Amino acid sequence: MSLIRDAIKSFDSSDQTEQIIKEQLETLSQLADAQNDIDAKAIEISLKDGKINDDLKIPITKVIGQYKETHVVTKEGPDDIINKISDSIKNFFNPSAEGILTGVAGILGTALNALMGTGEGMEAKKNQYMVVVEYPAIIRFDFAMWVRNTRASGLMQHCKNAVSVVAYKSAVDINKLDFATFLAIYAPVLNTAFGSDQTKIKQLIQESRDVYGLLANNDKIRAIKAFTALQLEYNEQVTPSKIEMF
Repeated sequence: MSLIRDAIKSFDSSDQTEQIIKEQLETLSQLADAQNDIDAKAIEISLKDGKINDDLKIPITKVIGQYKETHVVTKEGPDDIINKISDSIKNFFNPSAEGILTGVAGILGTALNALMGTGEGMEAKKNQYMVVVEYPAIIRFDFAMWVRNTRASGLMQHCKNAVSVVAYKSAVDINKLDFATFLAIYAPVLNTAFGSDQTKIKQLIQESRDVYGLLANNDKIRAIKAFTALQLEYNEQVTPSKIEMF
């Protein structure tokens, strides 16, 4: 797998046949780039209100990472492709979260495998979201994958599939996401990463509970400070008993 722009540069412009294939690939590249931009904008819109679907919202406080690339695929299978994409998004992850990266990559690999299984000349896309613990934070990942399978015999020798991948990493606003809902969304990542290792899964669930509680406590402290500052601003007397009641 290579970036589409790198594949285009590899053609011999003096060869008439290769020039035709190069032009086809340039058109495909423009299509992939346009899809890249469309998917990025769609994710940004969903992040503004946290909406995942009609029944679920995962609000965020801030976007902290973004990844966008388009690739051409010749002979590699989905496993090879997802490994290369995983290498590209490793910078999203804390080094201690290698196991979580494995789970995320596994889920993406399953989705990409299905997309690449569509017929020749067809295109398909998949939006995927995940919520994970990356100590000491709770993170939302948004992925958009698009695949166009080629059918022109000359082009297929150089590009079997065109792939667009967009990824966003955001900090979750845990004040607006209850722990039970978070755990239900986190579970597929844990199961994909650690399978039957229930001891490891239980350990990470406990860690997620600790992180969730830590963030909630910090938010309460900030709320108390903000409340106190507001009261003082209006020259109202704030007693210890009132703060304790809050």
